[in-house]
Amino acid sequence: MEAAAERLTRAFVQSMYARLSARGVVLESAPARRPNSLLFVDLDIQQSVEIPRALQQLRRLSPVGLGHVTEFVFRWPVTLPANESGVDRALDEIARAFKLQRIHASAGFVHASVGSEPSIEWGRGALAQPSGASNDSEVLLACREVELASLLRNGRAMWTPKHYHYRLPSGRHSGTFVRLADAIRSPRDAEVLAWWLLEHGTDRLGILIDTSTVMSIVLALQRMLAAEGHALGSVITLSTYPATMSEFARAIRDAARDQSPVLALLSVSSSGALRDRLLTALGNMEHLIGHCIHSSTNSS
Repeated sequence: MEAAAERLTRAFVQSMYARLSARGVVLESAPARRPNSLLFVDLDIQQSVEIPRALQQLRRLSPVGLGHVTEFVFRWPVTLPANESGVDRALDEIARAFKLQRIHASAGFVHASVGSEPSIEWGRGALAQPSGASNDSEVLLACREVELASLLRNGRAMWTPKHYHYRLPSGRHSGTFVRLADAIRSPRDAEVLAWWLLEHGTDRLGILIDTSTVMSIVLALQRMLAAEGHALGSVITLSTYPATMSEFARAIRDAARDQSPVLALLSVSSSGALRDRLLTALGNMEHLIGHCIHSSTNSS
């Protein structure tokens, strides 16, 4: 768990995060501290007409942090159709905003849909990625880590006391404790975490969670699936922690009714033993397509 906390802390060194609405800056991470940094922007808007006003809020971000940013990635709002003409118009708005605010950087929109990996559409001309830039997989990983790190820090979900330590459910001891549920302080927080799970989505997807405290993520994912015409399958919460192999097998069978794929969400992974037991249980049920996501942002 300490390694996960250190990785999330390092996410701020060369990345920056902001949530912008048409009314102002909703959430801003610490400024980026190194040149050639990335800024991931969550556009908390419902209509395309709000994009120009949301982009105006960039001027309210830390000028020191913006001075280090050479790549901007904006999340395309899930409420808007990701058609070519709409994205092109939005990229034109970004180019105008950058010119007015004297920002010199590449920029693109990342969008996601059910069953497909997130993809980035980069701008052209002054917004194009320069040669030798990071590939999209590396950029998306940085976006995911800096967003999760920002939510954890904003929710004070990373506990690092100086005068005592924690005995974790696994029995191991740690100077750091990460509680994912504390990172969810608004409906939007749950929505952006669920957004990263869309690529695993499918009709009648079964969900297995280790605690009901992350149920808000499941509900947000349910709404997103429904918007694309898909229904969520069974949602199962483990009754004990740490779970035994037999309980995992029983819970997976309950989540996989009608031979449905299963998505498992672990709110805590300290030593990795719980995750490994779950992956073993998923692997023993050959008819399943299983995915395990845990709070340190790794997935299998």
